[in-house]
Amino acid sequence: MDYYSILPNLHDNIQKLNLYGEVVKQQKPLISRENLLRLIEAKRNSIKDFKSIYSITIDDLIKTDLIPIHRKEICEFALINSKNKLLFDIKLQPSPSQTPEIRTSFDGNNIITLMTYPNGHKHAGIKESKIDSMHDFFQPYMPLALSMLYNTEICQMPNKGFDLLLFLKQDTIVVVYEKKEVINGSECIVVADLTTRLYLDISKDFSVVRAETYTQNILEGQLMGRWLTTQTTLFDLTDYGNGVWLPNKAIVLYYDQTNKATCKRSIEVLNTKLNDNLKEDYFVNFIPADIMVVDTVNNTIYKWGDSPSIGGLLKETVKPRSTSIYNWISIIVGLIMIVIARPFKIRERILKGRAS
Repeated sequence: MDYYSILPNLHDNIQKLNLYGEVVKQQKPLISRENLLRLIEAKRNSIKDFKSIYSITIDDLIKTDLIPIHRKEICEFALINSKNKLLFDIKLQPSPSQTPEIRTSFDGNNIITLMTYPNGHKHAGIKESKIDSMHDFFQPYMPLALSMLYNTEICQMPNKGFDLLLFLKQDTIVVVYEKKEVINGSECIVVADLTTRLYLDISKDFSVVRAETYTQNILEGQLMGRWLTTQTTLFDLTDYGNGVWLPNKAIVLYYDQTNKATCKRSIEVLNTKLNDNLKEDYFVNFIPADIMVVDTVNNTIYKWGDSPSIGGLLKETVKPRSTSIYNWISIIVGLIMIVIARPFKIRERILKGRAS
């Protein structure tokens, strides 16, 4: 019995809860929800540091009067879990004439950004970390997120759609089914809640090889049905030890209400290193020494490598011009934030779908 195929026909919440209890009782899965949770927790706890370089190719699949989207991004993502350090780098291939390469890191306290323009000009900035700004480090297409082994709470964006441990811990209807299904030739168990269906490869230590998300059709407070929103399939998984398997390729498809695929993301992993003793200076030492930094934490400008206090002395020295200078600082910082935000708009649809 599949709970989710019967659920739309029930209009009473008590009936739904009773049915859920019956479905759970009927299942004799290969691994229980509790044991699966412990396994995934052990996997994730084994991840000390991570760095990956990967490409994302974006394609529209439906022809419209608008200019079709086709672009490629080269991304890098790195983290040290225990130190709460994150880094994200994005390059467009080919890059439009005015679009910079953006490299952003969180050093545990502040966000550091380096923007490199096609003409070689570089701008850098430091700002105090805010909860909403950590959204920049939530990357749904990097291998840890695709495999749902990403601790999404590290970037202050808890999301069960990319965090299998959070998914299994949720206080809601989650069923581990007894019936197995085959994905890309591998036998899988199925784990599902109302909006997400996961396929875990038994031969690869119960690693995610496919994730499907659904949008619910609710009428007058009752669930009448649902339709497929996104489907993520992982290919060519590599064993990194401790039960951690990460993909070398992935395809993410987006669907409309007619079950027609409208957009595709093709991910190819170029290089991944796990538990490679990543050094902390990796998250701060990417800005060249001769670059002027707009530091809004210390409210000053200085060359990278100099003490912020030197910048403060310079500020006092040029006091008659400080108002004009700091007006320009505000403009520069504002432009930096606008440009930083623009590339991340592509993620909003998958974030909404898999956060449901």
